[in-house]
Amino acid sequence: MATVGASLLIAGVAMLVLPGPGIVTILAGLTVLATEFHWARRVKRKLVVYIRRRMQRKKLKEKISEGEALELVEDVLELAEIYAWPPIWWIRAMMVQTIDGAFFGPDGKSRSISSDRDREVLVEARRLADVVLVGAQTIRAERYRPMVAKPEWQSARAAIGAQPAPVVAIVSASLDLPWEEPLFGESAMTPMVFTDGSATRERTLMAEEIQATGRVEIIECASLPLDALEVLRQRGFTRIVCEGGPRLLRDLFSEIDEIDLTIAPMLVGQDVPASVVDLEPNRIDWVLDYVWDDEGFIFNKYVRA
Repeated sequence: MATVGASLLIAGVAMLVLPGPGIVTILAGLTVLATEFHWARRVKRKLVVYIRRRMQRKKLKEKISEGEALELVEDVLELAEIYAWPPIWWIRAMMVQTIDGAFFGPDGKSRSISSDRDREVLVEARRLADVVLVGAQTIRAERYRPMVAKPEWQSARAAIGAQPAPVVAIVSASLDLPWEEPLFGESAMTPMVFTDGSATRERTLMAEEIQATGRVEIIECASLPLDALEVLRQRGFTRIVCEGGPRLLRDLFSEIDEIDLTIAPMLVGQDVPASVVDLEPNRIDWVLDYVWDDEGFIFNKYVRA
């Protein structure tokens, strides 16, 4: 495969000065090389972004039709490729924020600063995930729907040995959760709630009653949320999507491997809730692995440097 890809790449470069569809051939070569080499994936993605910008501004100057070029770009930009999971333990953090740094709109929900494309990215992140990890405040505000086994996901999930649907794992010291929501009882996999024993007796008893009906599994940890990660690892889960909120992301930032940050083209004039004054100074460097835009929303994918 490497020989074929290299041959196509060389031929494509030659076609940039000789007759022939050079860009198409280069992309074909990079596509083949990308199956084995990470550098080829990065180069291909950068080239695709370049093509998109050229097409938006003044038509692609190659001997292929605009329709063919558009089809080519769409094929390469498949979300499944951009947000592919590596075959190791991996924590993917999903974030959406406005230009002024707010994590939610005036209604207190992130959906009001999101977009259809942003929600497609979230669905793709979940599609092959083992666990959706989220904080209690986000559960209360967003009212999560049941995590069901979608038919269109099953073949891909079965191929990697994943369960029919992701498990929702909630971090909640207080156990103040909307137990009446369909999330508890209608999800394909029983939700997990990680707590530390500090909840009131009344809330603890209520949680235990819900657990007795089989609608949730309560797991007590000495230290939240880090001990929750260790439990997930011990149970064989490897693909973790952390959907926040800001406090949970802040507490886990030293463990996160990938940040998928969407910048919404709006200002809401709210104070950023994720204060870091109580954290010890620390720094983690990241590499911008991929960036693209859609209707003013900027999608950024960062991985650890």
